[in-house]
Amino acid sequence: SDAKNVMITAYLYVSSDSQEDAELHLDDLDILVTDGTNEILIQTVQPEENFNGRQYLVEYDIIVPKSFEVVTSQTNGTIAIFDIQNSVEVSNKNGDVLLSGIVGGVTADVENGGIEGTVVLPLNETIDLSVNNGGLELSIPTSTSTEFSATVDGIGEIIVSDLDITDSLSTSKSLTGSLGNGEGSIALSTVNGNIEVIGFD
Repeated sequence: SDAKNVMITAYLYVSSDSQEDAELHLDDLDILVTDGTNEILIQTVQPEENFNGRQYLVEYDIIVPKSFEVVTSQTNGTIAIFDIQNSVEVSNKNGDVLLSGIVGGVTADVENGGIEGTVVLPLNETIDLSVNNGGLELSIPTSTSTEFSATVDGIGEIIVSDLDITDSLSTSKSLTGSLGNGEGSIALSTVNGNIEVIGFD
């Protein structure tokens, strides 16, 4: 694929009491794309209040060069990010965050929903994942070098599989330690939800 092209596909939906009303108000939705020197900003514009029984939904498929840094936030729905070789920053109020094939630092927070990710963490980079209500599952290479911490503030447990965490201190609600030479940082937290960390070769 062309390393300079970005392809944005937006699917706009309006549901209402009648098809006529829904079609009439499809124009209430707008997509703003701002192409800056070093960034592309994509925003959904929709009515703030008084939907009169209407519901608005926009789904995006955004294809970018894998070297792009990705920053995204939304209120409702799933965010899925695949095959990025740079840093990723995600915020989602209601819905899951799915990350696959990420090579870079990751910051993600979810209010209601889960985070599931497969991430290769470069040296001296950071993974910081937090979930308020929902589970967190992170898969990382067994060769990852990082300081590690996981905490559950409310209900949930911490499960680590196929990783050798050294200098570990653990309680029923927290686990800290190191992987490899500790050349990075992984911080995982939930309020209510399990944390599962899995190593792969």
